[in-house]
Amino acid sequence: MTRQISVTGKEPWLAVIGSTIFPGIGHIYAGGIKVGWMLISIAFILVGVGVWLILSSTGSIRLGLQLLVGYLLLQIWSLFDAYRTTKKFNSFEFERQRKTNKDPWLAVFLSRLIPGLGQAYQGQWGFALLFFIAVFGGEVLAKYFPLFFPVGRGLSYFCLYHAYIHSPTRRKKS
Repeated sequence: MTRQISVTGKEPWLAVIGSTIFPGIGHIYAGGIKVGWMLISIAFILVGVGVWLILSSTGSIRLGLQLLVGYLLLQIWSLFDAYRTTKKFNSFEFERQRKTNKDPWLAVFLSRLIPGLGQAYQGQWGFALLFFIAVFGGEVLAKYFPLFFPVGRGLSYFCLYHAYIHSPTRRKKS
């Protein structure tokens, strides 16, 4: 495969976030179009055939579950490979510049794992604690009062937005 020279570069953690949505999206963002579409196709086949085998009266639940485990493994591999592929396609200069400061997209990724973790990564401990308590409090309230579900979900998305917007580092859009 030929090395693609990128003028502005692509953000590796944004590729990882894309791959958390669905395997292959991060690869397409990074520039690996063929691999990305291949991963998307394989993921659809694994999930589609797996669910069909589980729900079909003539299918095999065991084989269906194995295919779904295969999808989960593909999803995990896709995260790591999207990061690696993006770094490989970036220029040396962009990678050097990217590593000089805290990465705003890593903050967003961390906030997807645990609300407030991205703010903690950036050293914003007050916001980290606030978002952690608010989002999990909203989720607990939603368990007992279903009308609070959109509030908890909205706070979770606002936490992601805040992690990016309040990042001290901004680079040109890629």
